Amino acid sequence: MKKINQIFISLALLTFHARTARARSNSVSGNVLKGQLKNRRTKFRRYKLANGLRVLLAPDEVESSVAVNISFDAGSKTENPQQAGVAKLLQNIVLQNLQQIRGEMLKPFEGAFNEERASYFSEFTVSRLDSVMSSLAGQMRVPDIHQTHMEAQRLALQNECRKLDERRFGRVQETLLELIFKDSAFKYGAICPLPDLNHLSSERAKSFFATHYVPNNAVLVIVGNFQEEDARKIVAKHFGAISRQAVPAKADFDTQQFSSERRKIITHSRASAVTYISAYLTVASNHPDWYALNILADIIGPGDASRLYTALVAKKLASSVPEGVSESRGQSLFRIGVELLPSASVEEVEAILDTEIARIQSDGVTQAEIDRARLQEQQYSVEQLGTVLGKAGFLARAMLYYNDPNRINTELNRMVAVTAADVLRVAQKYLVKSNRAVVIARHAT
Repeated sequence: MKKINQIFISLALLTFHARTARARSNSVSGNVLKGQLKNRRTKFRRYKLANGLRVLLAPDEVESSVAVNISFDAGSKTENPQQAGVAKLLQNIVLQNLQQIRGEMLKPFEGAFNEERASYFSEFTVSRLDSVMSSLAGQMRVPDIHQTHMEAQRLALQNECRKLDERRFGRVQETLLELIFKDSAFKYGAICPLPDLNHLSSERAKSFFATHYVPNNAVLVIVGNFQEEDARKIVAKHFGAISRQAVPAKADFDTQQFSSERRKIITHSRASAVTYISAYLTVASNHPDWYALNILADIIGPGDASRLYTALVAKKLASSVPEGVSESRGQSLFRIGVELLPSASVEEVEAILDTEIARIQSDGVTQAEIDRARLQEQQYSVEQLGTVLGKAGFLARAMLYYNDPNRINTELNRMVAVTAADVLRVAQKYLVKSNRAVVIARHAT
């Protein structure tokens, strides 16, 4: 599940969706990874309550704790124009409410939010399972949403966006999305959709909640050391009586198509370095080419043996060259970023980028590069699925996005099955200038 649904926090730490922030170290040997992967298959049970709530239970007596993840198909893409920003505000309010839970919580509730989902997750001892389920169900039944909450979260979000403006050198992420998605729900960033959120009210938040935070629009996952029958009874007790609601038809994911490259230069008085970011339109993350694109990203990316590290960072032209393929039910983006050092020019850096891509398109990649990329993906899989929270998050996302929780057991195999010929094909097909949007951010003079 590739580097999924996290937005940039800074361009030096570029992240895209949940998979982008994967580890790059090759310090774990192939033999060690093979041993760790040998018994990695995750066993789970899936069922559905009468109200439509999809439930996944993955008991494992080897674990010492329990993790829960509840995810709603309630990302920013589900907003209408009058609601822009409400999904993130609401996610903040619900998370704040959940963080009031006290007791033997090994980790307080955290949240994940993007264009496609809102998720809430935590880790605790099994003795807390009943009370945690009670709290989650309570949030679905009677949300604590009022104007005071709205005002506090609106101010917090506006302050967060102002800080991100400074770190992003003028909304680089939003500018890129606006260039790419002209008429799509993905046009605006999930975190900071609009500079002015004063149009939002508690009534609009409650309306959005009543429409999207309903059992038949959610996935509940429990992973760890618990008894399956106990968990089934607890889930039924707390969630079974919540009524299902009519939910809007699932929005189509509009297909974007470029007729030529799209470019924009933005300036910001606080920009301390020139930043170059490009994105190529590709495929949905359940498309076979998505796996080859991820391996290609590993080969291009910031590891110290990668193409761009060698061409730019090692030559003191850039401080970082983050890359990533988003995970999306719509068209995923293959993104490449460069934070330039003062000695480099944008023209020089872009020429090097284009040369490296053209070299792959003409000569392909080596088997050694494929092997390194496979090792990176294997290590990422070990790290991601090595915790109960990681497993719960993967299962929830796989069920919500693809109705295929067994993707947790098949994705890595698909990734490491990618060949050099596959990488050559997707590089030639997708990494073309007419399929690219570019944003350059520089200091305002």
